[in-house]
Amino acid sequence: MKSLKLLSFALLMLLFPFQGMVAQSWSRVGTGVTDRPLFGVSFADNNTVFAVGGNGTTTGYGVMVKSTDAGATWSAVDIGFPVLRLNTIRFTSSLVGYAAGFSLNIIKTTDGGATWTNLYPNLPEVVRNYVTSQPTQEFWDIDIIDDNNLYAVGYNGQVLKTTDGGTTWTYKSNFGTGTYRDIDVRSETLAYLALHGNNLQKSTDGGMTWANMTYPVVAAHFFSTYFISDNTGFATGQPVAGQPGYVLKTTDGATWTNTALGAANQIFNRVVFVNNTTGYIVGNGGKIFTTTNTGVSWSEMTSGTTNILRNFDYSNNVRIAVGDGGAIMRLVDLSTSNQQLADNKQLELYPNPVKDILNISTNADVKSFTIRDLTGKTVLVNDAQPTINMAHLSKGIYLLQVQTAEGVVERKIIKN
Repeated sequence: MKSLKLLSFALLMLLFPFQGMVAQSWSRVGTGVTDRPLFGVSFADNNTVFAVGGNGTTTGYGVMVKSTDAGATWSAVDIGFPVLRLNTIRFTSSLVGYAAGFSLNIIKTTDGGATWTNLYPNLPEVVRNYVTSQPTQEFWDIDIIDDNNLYAVGYNGQVLKTTDGGTTWTYKSNFGTGTYRDIDVRSETLAYLALHGNNLQKSTDGGMTWANMTYPVVAAHFFSTYFISDNTGFATGQPVAGQPGYVLKTTDGATWTNTALGAANQIFNRVVFVNNTTGYIVGNGGKIFTTTNTGVSWSEMTSGTTNILRNFDYSNNVRIAVGDGGAIMRLVDLSTSNQQLADNKQLELYPNPVKDILNISTNADVKSFTIRDLTGKTVLVNDAQPTINMAHLSKGIYLLQVQTAEGVVERKIIKN
């Protein structure tokens, strides 16, 4: 796209500094194709994100949806064969991803989700026999070192590991020892587990052995753990009856302290950090909390839903939370987006505020521009032309989504 350098970016920032003062909010985009619960979400690249879920135990009740515009719009994925409910999905690269769920159902893609392979027949025979006798077995989480090295954990003490991309698996013989809900793998030797039954465990030998950790007795169950370094991490889940929600923190990889969050009996299903200081927690009742100081303090956000939120992922400045009723909540961190663009001097918008014609200047490889209102509704699509006529739109704040070869960024536009 030809660049139109009519005003310097620095001058625009001086003229319109108030843009960054507009409060950020979550918007419900939904899937448009399913109202089943969504349990897992994962970005494959800056633009492509998958979510999985389902309900019931009947063959074919699993669901997978996909977005190619950083979560703004979604479509159903045809996996190619019936699957049971999927609880988790993780991509190691833009091409390689794994999803797993009910009855130890586990699948893999090596072409960015275009086709999927069933890995269940590759699980150890003793594990498959155990599933036959205990059909309610399920994988709850996957974590990945690289394309070929990953762990899968789940119900009744399932901890399986592969080093060859799922062709062969080893397992820890601890069937019947509880529900392993979440695993955070830091290296080939170091990993952490969050368990039902008030337990956090740590392995320093590649999952061969696991040791209990010391923590405050505030949890009935742990559902999620997330480490931002080998020793600094967080854990959350379901509190002891009558107690408020909680998030535990460790800075030595051994002992934990507690911060109370939310009302009594508040359940949090996932904690994720997008960098070393900024993290999010999602949970029941549509609750979302965030921190910008590495968990020293947390504040509640307006999520826009009361649905249970079960999982969270992010890419660049886009945050996605998924949950029951096909809920997909989306937040664009405009402060991050604006700072990235300012640093790179890749995008100029003028005039802003705009009355009719918005001019766009950029040296990025732009595929398209899309304008949405604050509810997420698309109001204009432009195929990378340097001007957009906004005269017919109502006064208010809009989001300009810029689809580039490198990813998706968004900017606020004020319409007068």
